[in-house]
Amino acid sequence: MNNKTVQACCLPVYMIFTISAFLMLASPWFAKPAAGQTQEQGTEPGEPLPTGSEAPPNSWQDISERLSFVAQLDGYYSLSEQAGGGSLSGGGLSGVLAPVFRINDRSTFLLLYNGEYYQRRDYYSDLVGPRERTEFQSHTITPMVKLDFGERNRYSLTPSFFFTWTYNKDVAGGGWDDGLYNYRDKGGGIDFRMKELGFGNADGALKLGLQYYQREYPNFQSLLDLATGIGTERDERDYDGTLARIGYAWGNKTGPAWAADYYLLYKDLEDKKVVDANGVLTDEAQKDYQHGLELRTYYVPTGNPGLRLGLDISGGLYRSNQNYYDGLGTIGLSDDKFMTDFYDYNSYGVRPNLSYTFSALPLTPSFSYAYRKTDFLGRLAQFPNGTYKEEKQEEELNAIEVGLRYDLLKNLSLYTRLQYLKVRSNNDDQTVYSYDHEVTNFYAGLSLRY
Repeated sequence: MNNKTVQACCLPVYMIFTISAFLMLASPWFAKPAAGQTQEQGTEPGEPLPTGSEAPPNSWQDISERLSFVAQLDGYYSLSEQAGGGSLSGGGLSGVLAPVFRINDRSTFLLLYNGEYYQRRDYYSDLVGPRERTEFQSHTITPMVKLDFGERNRYSLTPSFFFTWTYNKDVAGGGWDDGLYNYRDKGGGIDFRMKELGFGNADGALKLGLQYYQREYPNFQSLLDLATGIGTERDERDYDGTLARIGYAWGNKTGPAWAADYYLLYKDLEDKKVVDANGVLTDEAQKDYQHGLELRTYYVPTGNPGLRLGLDISGGLYRSNQNYYDGLGTIGLSDDKFMTDFYDYNSYGVRPNLSYTFSALPLTPSFSYAYRKTDFLGRLAQFPNGTYKEEKQEEELNAIEVGLRYDLLKNLSLYTRLQYLKVRSNNDDQTVYSYDHEVTNFYAGLSLRY
């Protein structure tokens, strides 16, 4: 579930929870057809419903018939080679597991678990620069109820709650509970889906979503609080987030197809205060906005359905009212640096990709190339000694990936993947962050879909 929302369009969490509770209570209404319609089994409105249709379960056998299970598991061996940094042998396991209980013909309860663990050379951003980690794990539990309604179940509403725990080994000699950027999420949301929105001979679907969550970093304590001990900005990383999403997908199994997704995240960091031009904290709390837009297109020739040609285009921007004051570790104010719009950036990327599945055997080679550029609006690049340049900071990522998948069974596959990542920045100060890094990852694994 990542990283985006206009404050005016955000609902407080109690409203989301109220809507969710109402929808769960109203599920019998959604389960009934409109006047004049018939049940899928052919019964008329007002007739007694057959057992196993809309009636509640009345036996263990009936419950077992309504209960199913879905799973997606990936396990792999990995070898990471970093230019100038040696190699790391590891691996990973990721999975999506969900027991599914059909309440009635139009209501379904799911208890979704999404988990991941890996050991490899990896980089993540703390909004100032890329930090390296060698091990990571995350766990998310999401209970949800899917409510279908309308003719042919064309519409659906899905209220949900979610809880997330992440763990990083990003502290030298530390364990899983010591990660500085370990975080915990708790929140809720609601999703709406509408099908049969295609044009021509293709099908289309619209998705809308709204979430509210609270993120807490239990191990992160501000340097100012550590220095003063008076609780100033103690929880400076914690924030309340509201996320709005809209997406549309259109296409068939062959021919052209495309999908577009937009998100907007609003972050309210109540304990983090805005710094002014004198390096003094104001009473104003930090508030950030993140926007993201992705367009994915692909084409499958009618006469050659094994070939798939794709192109992904993405763009994003980040805006914050937070400034940045750097005392450069010196006495006196003459060389101090103050920058507005320090966290603001624009980014864009492109990713052409292709794959081909042979007709004679279930073998699929694939290839992709990705390019991403990030331009900071107010952040200045630095020389190796930490002094500032006159130019704004820029970052570029180039990634090449070659893969091969062989389907052993319908739901079981073997795969290998070779990935090359190269990141370059005009910020030459590498004392804290690895702005420039180059990593090659090799994966060999097994994928199961159930």
